[in-house]
Amino acid sequence: MGGRIDSLIQQLNAPCPACAAHQRQQEARRQQRKRLAARLRAARTEQARLRMAVADLKVTVADLKTALAEKAATEAGLRERLAAALRELPAAAQDARAQLPVPRRPRDRQLSTKDVSATRQLVTQAEELDSSGREDLALTLLRQSTTELLTPAETALVVTELRYRERDRLADDLIHVYGRDQENQDVMAVALELHEEGAPDDAGAILRAALG
Repeated sequence: MGGRIDSLIQQLNAPCPACAAHQRQQEARRQQRKRLAARLRAARTEQARLRMAVADLKVTVADLKTALAEKAATEAGLRERLAAALRELPAAAQDARAQLPVPRRPRDRQLSTKDVSATRQLVTQAEELDSSGREDLALTLLRQSTTELLTPAETALVVTELRYRERDRLADDLIHVYGRDQENQDVMAVALELHEEGAPDDAGAILRAALG
């Protein structure tokens, strides 16, 4: 009997393979639940972050729409002001688009007081836009005026006036855009005017812009 009792006690104390397997399964399930819980917390955090980002984007879009509406209103006002200012230009300036921009004789390069006043008024408007942080609108105003309405002599005066007022960035941008977009005859005429006005560097720059 004693021997049987000892044998039974040994059997009871011996590890149970089925119990060990069950314990391992339970531990694996606990670890899996921990991982799933961590992933769920991370997903909720990411969801909250995305909601905040979407809210910020909505605010940004609303601000951009407001800015675009203000810009459109500003451009409309500028067009009206430009049209009013350019109506004061002499008929010769208004007809310049239909004439071949050939180099003029020395006496033809002399601008009248009215021409100079109108051109400086244009530069003043561009300067005001530039000072208020609207450099793109200032350049648009200058580009449209010089390419559509002003003569080569007046365009050269715009460049020299910008240099005089230390608006070098506007002058450089205008030279680049004019030289790139205008016909070679126009560019050569303006370059000649600039050279005659004592601005050989700008004359060379506008020719280089035309060559690309």
